[in-house]
Amino acid sequence: MPSHPELKDVAGYGRFLLYLIFLLIAIAIIVQPFTNVTNIIYAFSWGLAIAFALAVIPLAYLLVPLAYLLVKRIAKEI
Repeated sequence: MPSHPELKDVAGYGRFLLYLIFLLIAIAIIVQPFTNVTNIIYAFSWGLAIAFALAVIPLAYLLVPLAYLLVKRIAKEI
């Protein structure tokens, strides 16, 4: 992200989340015939969803002041 270096941390987080989602979907498709494994993956994916939802809180705490400064800078340019 050369055009927005301030969002470098967010891009890493998003990339990790995207890779993890694709990995979970691929594993779920492979082990679909096995009911016990599918239930374990189902529970694991709910746990990951809750963990990432909780991880968004510090990310929002980081991005709100950044967005405010960006809007303030754009307003000065207009």
